[in-house]
Amino acid sequence: MGHYLQPIVDYIGNHPNGALAIVFLMAMGEAIFVLGLFVPSTVVLVGAGTLVGMGKLGFVPIFTATALGAIAGDAISYWIGHTYKEQIRQIWPFSRYTGMLDRGEAYFARHGGKSVFIGRFIPGVKSVVPGIAGIVGMNPIRFTIINVVSAIAWTASHLLPGIGIGRGIDVASSGNPRLLELFILLLIFAVVATYTAKFAFGWLLPHAERWRVKLGDALSRRSVPGAQFLRRLLLNEENIAVPFAFFALALLGLSGFSLIAIEYFADPAFVRADESISGYLQSLRTEPFDRLMVGVTMLGDGVVLGPMAAAVLAVFLWHRRWRLAGALATAFVSAALFVPLVKTFIHRARPIKLYNGADSYSFPSGHATLSATIIGMCVLVVARDLPARAQRVIYILAAVAIGLIAFSRLYLAAHWPSDVGAGLMFGGSLVFGLAWLLHNRSFAPASNRAAIVALISLMLVYPLHLYLNYTTAASNYAIRADQTVISRQQWLAEGWTGFPPRRVLLDGDYGEPILVQTTLGMPQLVGSLTQSGWAARHAGQLARLVDSILPSHRPLDEMSVLPLTNRGHPPIAVFTRVGTEVAASRQILRVWTSGASVSGDGKETPLLLISVTAETAGPLGFGFALAEASPLAPAENDALRLEIANSLGGSVTSVSSEDTRQLLVD
Repeated sequence: MGHYLQPIVDYIGNHPNGALAIVFLMAMGEAIFVLGLFVPSTVVLVGAGTLVGMGKLGFVPIFTATALGAIAGDAISYWIGHTYKEQIRQIWPFSRYTGMLDRGEAYFARHGGKSVFIGRFIPGVKSVVPGIAGIVGMNPIRFTIINVVSAIAWTASHLLPGIGIGRGIDVASSGNPRLLELFILLLIFAVVATYTAKFAFGWLLPHAERWRVKLGDALSRRSVPGAQFLRRLLLNEENIAVPFAFFALALLGLSGFSLIAIEYFADPAFVRADESISGYLQSLRTEPFDRLMVGVTMLGDGVVLGPMAAAVLAVFLWHRRWRLAGALATAFVSAALFVPLVKTFIHRARPIKLYNGADSYSFPSGHATLSATIIGMCVLVVARDLPARAQRVIYILAAVAIGLIAFSRLYLAAHWPSDVGAGLMFGGSLVFGLAWLLHNRSFAPASNRAAIVALISLMLVYPLHLYLNYTTAASNYAIRADQTVISRQQWLAEGWTGFPPRRVLLDGDYGEPILVQTTLGMPQLVGSLTQSGWAARHAGQLARLVDSILPSHRPLDEMSVLPLTNRGHPPIAVFTRVGTEVAASRQILRVWTSGASVSGDGKETPLLLISVTAETAGPLGFGFALAEASPLAPAENDALRLEIANSLGGSVTSVSSEDTRQLLVD
């Protein structure tokens, strides 16, 4: 997709005058009398600010063009109102929006001249108030002063947040360039959605009812298979649209589960993304949050959910609701059997070793599947006969509980992200399938009693489970760095190919190449690199992130380096040195863990990976600059690979494959 979207960014960067024209016209168009209701300036201007933050556009020209456009738009609106006065109500297209003109006049009457300033920030008002000011005869000089001041403030309120977003994207895209593509897609989607919403509410909805009835009548006269169903769905006879939506969501859940399973088997980048996201979450773990997440994940244990499901079933059986009890029991048993069957078939290892038998495998997550199924179905049936507001509260609480349980499985490294996503998809499909079957059925008073019994079961079993098993669970989910051990002979022969040839980004794609693999200890590695002119950097990952986003007056060699990750993990050491060929550049050497150790001479030594990137200082004006990623040419990587390996002082072995060349130092 990058080859489609990158030209758009390049075009904007290479044609700044076109961008100036766009922001000027958008800012002006939104302020023009009434017509501004249909101009999505906010989306476009925030997008322009984002491109400024990414270094694609200049700040001063974009700010000036936007402010001038806003000033011009309000001035045109004022001139229209001042020229036509009350006759504007008889002129098309203003004659179609007389109600809005009335509201604008009432707003201006309440707030007077300051409404020109305030109204610029209020959607639906800002395109009317300047014209009203002209109609009522506001002094032109006073209007112009307020117009200019409000335009500057309005421009800042739209561009500055976008600039902050753009800088964040720029920093993130240095570690993952596809984030830039994602932003462009979101921007395009936002523009299309804004226009679509304005079209729908401004023109489509007023005509939709008439078209719906006409189309329904036309379908009733057709004998084509499915025409009568479409007519009933279109006219929502007997409220058929709701169960149809439930059925569609159930199919969507099953489709989502199938797509995740297919991606797991067919796309290696998908698996790498799983590993990277999981690794990143592990780098964020803290002891207090660990304790909280262990408690949350125990809420999804079978010993807690099982009794709750049994209690709800017992209530409906007691009330002789045989069909409902049978449907619930079938769904519960199906989920409970489905998970171990799929686990046994796919045989995917967990991030950490847990449990035995089928439960030792990872795909899909049993906690995610069963919590979505049991909590979702219990809430669905027990909240059926409650008032609408109470239903919404219960549904939201249930969704939060299911979401927290699912997140806890990721945070505690019990599952990969795709395991949890697949489990939620399958469990959700069962819940929506049951909602489809039970639509418009009442279960009172059994549902009320089932709610009480389910709550009592939860309040009794969950605290007892925490009291008896929390210590064991906390020990099982403790942070641990499982290391793969290979012999030195294996590593030098072909074991080195078992590690990614490039840095792995969070989405599973590859970054810069890994230049060197080494078994040297960190003290020797630090000493050798320091003697070769590399300076160690000691700022934490969060400090690097914050500092790299904010503009700086400092020279490039004193700025924080861009915060990159490999397979989700931050580097264990970072070194920098000023570039030798380009004065305003620097090279950054990062040392990564590999997750493996090399055995030899009766000891095991962690295997470390080394990569190098380059950064330049991007000037912002007024003495400020930002660090920006700069690609290294293949020849530069080759020279750095040899230089670093020789500087480490160990035994150097050159190895290569079809897609990579590395030096092994031990």
